[in-house]
Amino acid sequence: MDLTVYGHPTNAEATLVVTADTACVPAALLGPAGEPWGVLAEVLSGGVYYTVDSVNATPDQNDFVLTVGDQLFLKPANRLRMRRTSTDSCVKLQAFA
Repeated sequence: MDLTVYGHPTNAEATLVVTADTACVPAALLGPAGEPWGVLAEVLSGGVYYTVDSVNATPDQNDFVLTVGDQLFLKPANRLRMRRTSTDSCVKLQAFA
């Protein structure tokens, strides 16, 4: 599947360890108020459930799944919520303005 990315990469990036608690994109990768950035996420280890429908959602097995090597681009970045599928997982994030 092709992945379409909008904008240009910034120098804002992070690597998250996604646990049983819901993880979201760190504030430093969200962009300025009124001009939300997008985020490219790639699963480096494990797997994550994710949802994009609410900034307060708790993803579970009824939502979407990403596994090792899968990538997702989402704008605005603050909509991405993740939770591990079984073991703690590592996700790389890159902000796009």
